[in-house]
Amino acid sequence: MTLTIKNVLAVLGLSSFLATAGAATPSPIHESPSSRVEAVDYTIPGADAGLKIFLRNKHDPEKNQFNASKTVLFVHGASQPAETVFDIAVGKGSWADTLVEDGFDVWLVDVRGYGRSGVPDDVAKAGENSAPFATTQQAVADIASAIDFIRTHRHVDSVNLIAWSWGTVITGSYAAAHVDAVQSLTLLGPVWPRSPSSTQPSSQLGPWAYWTFEDSLNKLQNGAPQNERANLFPAQDRDVWEKALLASQPAAAKSSPAKFRSPTGVVADAREYWGAGKLPYNPEDIRVPTFIVVGQWDAVTPPSGADALYLALKNSPLRSSLHIPRATHFVAVETGRDILIPAVQNFIAEASTAARLEGVRR
Repeated sequence: MTLTIKNVLAVLGLSSFLATAGAATPSPIHESPSSRVEAVDYTIPGADAGLKIFLRNKHDPEKNQFNASKTVLFVHGASQPAETVFDIAVGKGSWADTLVEDGFDVWLVDVRGYGRSGVPDDVAKAGENSAPFATTQQAVADIASAIDFIRTHRHVDSVNLIAWSWGTVITGSYAAAHVDAVQSLTLLGPVWPRSPSSTQPSSQLGPWAYWTFEDSLNKLQNGAPQNERANLFPAQDRDVWEKALLASQPAAAKSSPAKFRSPTGVVADAREYWGAGKLPYNPEDIRVPTFIVVGQWDAVTPPSGADALYLALKNSPLRSSLHIPRATHFVAVETGRDILIPAVQNFIAEASTAARLEGVRR
């Protein structure tokens, strides 16, 4: 089915939002395999001069009323944009489409420098001489812009956040400071501080880190037995993923093998924060329902760290955790997603019920 792009300015009545944020503009049409899923891409203003943030929305075209309990925003990790993890047709289909078919209004955001989002004017001007950018603090500002847009656009007071890897630090930081804007928080492969290193890294960081398909997959599936990795992520699914990455960054194909790039702000933050034994937010400040999920074979963000974060969420009104067997840091696209996706949906439903009960008590 060919999907239509709606003119945001004409149909949404966002004059009060746009007066301060500027115009949100739609991007090119793209396809979705389900007739029940319509996709609309937006470009919204970011907080910094010249910055444009990419947002994708997927929803049921016959639905015209929305509520917070069924509104989801996906937030990506350190190297890939959101659509190459949460919106690719692997296994039984795109995670985003699966949620839409269950009645959700689904959003995906790319932080500055990732996917189809742009960079601020100062970074564009400096080019390869730029300092590292897309730090956690800057990424929090980017998702704040996205959440403000969604809340105004859909007339909802809060959203459910689903974040992966570094995205768990971004959303954890946001949720700690904006409790009223977050319905629930799902942290997949959450970052937890390591013991501080006695040796300081000597390399100077430029604005971009470069990597290949193999670099990425070897890191993401680290921890799984070598003879199991292809079973977890079958060849046909890997092909879908590779094509999605190339579509998000066509210039990568100019090199052989294809060479992708991602901002180094997260690398700088790793040195300053979790590599030094601390987080940029206090888990005790998170006061929303929180679900911690990690793969059994995740060597990037090990289960021990996920368990430590769970225990640190002392003020979350509802918390739960799940270790997915035979899964790595890349479980969102592996066979383990058959456990992951319904578990997340069940938690969001549980959080919604808890919120309604709390409202009754008040």
